[in-house]
Amino acid sequence: MTLVSNENWVYDPIQTSLENRGAMDIPGYFFKDDALQLEGAIRQFVHQYVTHYYKNDDRNVQEDGEIQGFYQELTAARAMKGYGGCGMNGIPEINSMENLIDVLTYFIYTCSVEHSATNFPQYEQYAFPPNFAALLHGQPEDEMADLDASMPSRKEMFSTIKIMKVLTLVLTNSLGNYENVYTRAMDSFGRNCVAAYDMMK
Repeated sequence: MTLVSNENWVYDPIQTSLENRGAMDIPGYFFKDDALQLEGAIRQFVHQYVTHYYKNDDRNVQEDGEIQGFYQELTAARAMKGYGGCGMNGIPEINSMENLIDVLTYFIYTCSVEHSATNFPQYEQYAFPPNFAALLHGQPEDEMADLDASMPSRKEMFSTIKIMKVLTLVLTNSLGNYENVYTRAMDSFGRNCVAAYDMMK
């Protein structure tokens, strides 16, 4: 069995990512402003849950076999055949509530806010195929290539448009917007997300 790490994946929370790219002080960078507000609301919810569940004691985190198994699964090398982990690099050891809060916040943020920010605008990019053609024919990188001849056919264009339309449909509730039965348990989280969203308008 060949084990490999996932070299393309790096644990890079939004605050760290923005700081490393020198983007924290860019005025009018609305993604940054919105992302940090929503990440803050997620972090507050995760903090409330983790400190309640683990009774504010790091030892309870260390002795939780399921959360330690989750960490092992994330960091174990990937296998091309058979059983392997995710091979993720840089995830802090989950030996304290602080680290657990950081890791859970990161994954919830990435799978909700970041995914939405990158996925849902795709249709605007792909809907006009010359702007972002899903495929090109021939050797379009050649300087003398005929760009019109490289363009996808009408059928290929419409196929791309249909796929992108389906992929960018919003089919889930927004973060913090739950059915009434869950609202009381997650009340402050829902309010914080809604408040953050209202500030973005």
